[in-house]
Amino acid sequence: MSEGAANLVDHVLPDVPIRQFVVTMPFPLRFPLAFDGKLLGQVLRIFTDTVATWYRKRHVARGLPAGQTGAVSGIQRANSDLRLNPHFHTLFLDGVYAPDRDGKGQMFHPAPTPSQEDIEHLALRVSKRILRFLQRRGVITLVTAPGDGEVTVVPDETLGEKDPLLAKLLAAATAGMPPAGPATKRQPIRIVLDPDDRPVGKGALCGQALLRRTFAIDIKCAKCGSPLRLIALVKTRAVIEKILVAMHLPADVPELHPARPPPQAVREG
Repeated sequence: MSEGAANLVDHVLPDVPIRQFVVTMPFPLRFPLAFDGKLLGQVLRIFTDTVATWYRKRHVARGLPAGQTGAVSGIQRANSDLRLNPHFHTLFLDGVYAPDRDGKGQMFHPAPTPSQEDIEHLALRVSKRILRFLQRRGVITLVTAPGDGEVTVVPDETLGEKDPLLAKLLAAATAGMPPAGPATKRQPIRIVLDPDDRPVGKGALCGQALLRRTFAIDIKCAKCGSPLRLIALVKTRAVIEKILVAMHLPADVPELHPARPPPQAVREG
């Protein structure tokens, strides 16, 4: 991820304002989109096309010449609690490239900050286009529900018949449940991450690579204070053992112990 981010910053993204859009899907859509990668890509294309059109229309509405914008998307397939959840992180150029004043080149025109109403309208437009597309493909059926303009999404139950094992695994991963065995009767375990956690240096013999670009931490030698640079990534066990032995460090794989139970709450009397 760090290498990919560095490549985007150095070689892909221009030095202009960037706005991130994150798109998540309702539960009925997560299974069919996770099951069909091509379908997921088509849904992403609908989203990026809708947002790009939104940028261009806002630009023209300000009385400026028509132009183009751009975006880079990353598809994530899991939540922080490790449940299957295909969703998009898209970096959009926050504005439009259009002809400059003399018409001989292109210049970037930053977009005004969107309002809450703008985002809600955009989300509604994206939702309608995606649902219509999936309905035309026969992936879902839209059933009118009680309420003003509400619909219920009913996925195609025959979607996993060609690969029932994969379908079972994906369905379990979407719900956060084990796919087979006695554990299927247990309640799912939620893994909650602390949003305030930050990387903390732990002193000597703590190796950290590519971190300056990722976390704004510049790594320095603990002895001389000079900046460290990456020489090689050692992945072969035999080579790693030789290095550890030469440094008079343990080279054996540590023994694995079973996980301990959660600590019990202590009540003060």
